[in-house]
Amino acid sequence: MGPMSGCRIFSQRLTPGFEERIRAMFDLTPREAQLATALATGQTLAVAAAARGISMPTARTQLVQLFRKTGTGQQSQLVSLLLSVLPIPYLTGDKPPPAGTASLSILDRIYEAAFVPELWPEVLGQLATRAGAHSGAILIVDPRLPPLFSATPNVVDTLADFSRGPVWYENAPALRLRRMKYPGFLERADFFTEDERNGSNPYDDNMVRIGADWQVGSVVDMPHGEFILFTFERQRGLPDFDKSDLALLDGFRPHLARASLMAWRLQLERANAGVAALEAIGIPAAIISARGVAIASNSTFEALTDVLRPAAFGRLAARDRFADQLLQAALPGQQGEPVPEVRSIPMQLVDSDRAIVAHVIPLRRSASDIFDQGAAMVAVTGYSADGNVPTEPLLRGLFDLSVAEARIAAGLAAGLTLAEVAQQRGIGMATARTHLAQVLRKTGTRQQGQLIALLKGVSGALP
Repeated sequence: MGPMSGCRIFSQRLTPGFEERIRAMFDLTPREAQLATALATGQTLAVAAAARGISMPTARTQLVQLFRKTGTGQQSQLVSLLLSVLPIPYLTGDKPPPAGTASLSILDRIYEAAFVPELWPEVLGQLATRAGAHSGAILIVDPRLPPLFSATPNVVDTLADFSRGPVWYENAPALRLRRMKYPGFLERADFFTEDERNGSNPYDDNMVRIGADWQVGSVVDMPHGEFILFTFERQRGLPDFDKSDLALLDGFRPHLARASLMAWRLQLERANAGVAALEAIGIPAAIISARGVAIASNSTFEALTDVLRPAAFGRLAARDRFADQLLQAALPGQQGEPVPEVRSIPMQLVDSDRAIVAHVIPLRRSASDIFDQGAAMVAVTGYSADGNVPTEPLLRGLFDLSVAEARIAAGLAAGLTLAEVAQQRGIGMATARTHLAQVLRKTGTRQQGQLIALLKGVSGALP
């Protein structure tokens, strides 16, 4: 069997703007997008490297970055995911968007929906179509709030009836999925029991009612027991979701997590009062223009002058030099620069054990209109220094850590050495160091001592 066994040539399926779409969807650099496009046409890595005049080590490095950014682990899985980027009709029967805009449109819509809940059905519909599903839903489960949800039009009535039933807050499959702490989408069989899948119960009744045989779900965990559930369903008679479908949805999950977190904090209500509405629910915030200028802020944000301050030409700056480098890279106005990896930036308060984290959230289209034509919001979460060890869900939500990375961070914050954490978790030191390196990168810290100082006072989000 030759080295090309199992490969297919897909060049005839690529459409104009393909490279631009995958760059926008997966935050790729131009060189990574070029390599991804070459692989999508059926070229081997060696052929793609030779055609672009780069060495194999460089090509392998770029391939590793592609795996990381797309959530894939094999070249065949990557190619399957990339080919799913091609525009296809929406569930509603609308015409597909013009070539070169499909992927960007979805990402824009995800972040719009964080502030404009009326857009969630469209977002869910576009994602469902790309994954070969026929419906999608978002459920916010918070005991302090009434049932909050949105869904594609073909299942919203079923979900509304379900929300009035007795199991909204005690949804056994959803709670089981949450306990699994899996940072992606899983098939229904992975978190439903046999009786729940086939017995007479609200979950199976819902599937029968909407005419679905297959379902995938993912939970976004919140610090105090609340959670957000995303589900997508596929019609009866069709094959189950495959790995490429799950990989596609996993590629969108970080964006869905960020947007749904903000939607939860705003309780899916339109923030007509702009940043004042954010202050009312305890979120210091500032709106940044496309040129990087702060155009509005609330009083709680303005009180953070010991860590955030005005800079030249109306820009926002962090007093700590390293934090400011991350902040400036994340803010609008960096023309031609790739989208940064760090969008949540930790900052230590001056003369205090307390820390804050500045989250840079893009404002797209309708969301931009709501916030005075802003291009981004800087929203701050702060944490009290009461000496408690931060919980793993809190660390995962705050810094986009994986389960393994959050365990390392929580162990270090509890006063254990890296060797003790590794022994406690039953992993090798090499693996522990790899996880620590990722934690340092994601928290924007440079040394283990700095990381521990940052985490030391973390105990819970502001109300």
